[in-house]
Amino acid sequence: MTLSKLFLVLCFIYTLFLGIVSLNFGDHWDEPKLIGSIRQSAESGLFLPRWYNYPSIAYDVSLLASVPNIIRSIKGQPTLIDATGYKLKLRAVFFYLEFVCCHTNLSIG
Repeated sequence: MTLSKLFLVLCFIYTLFLGIVSLNFGDHWDEPKLIGSIRQSAESGLFLPRWYNYPSIAYDVSLLASVPNIIRSIKGQPTLIDATGYKLKLRAVFFYLEFVCCHTNLSIG
């Protein structure tokens, strides 16, 4: 293994460690709007963001992460979309997607 590949592997390990450790960092200024949009979709059955300040990919990823909660909502059980566990799961999904995309881009180059 060359020195540059070793450095790249160490950077990935460090980034993965920091990403996992910092998932519960507090509040982010746009999370309530995004999570509220997902909650409205679960309650109304209309799966559109209803606000377009950002590209819809953030809404789509959040919606996919909330599929188990939406299924519970359809069955009549209370949804847990506002809970801290959902927020942490959503952050983990976004971190995973970003990590995989960066890893893929750096590995190709």
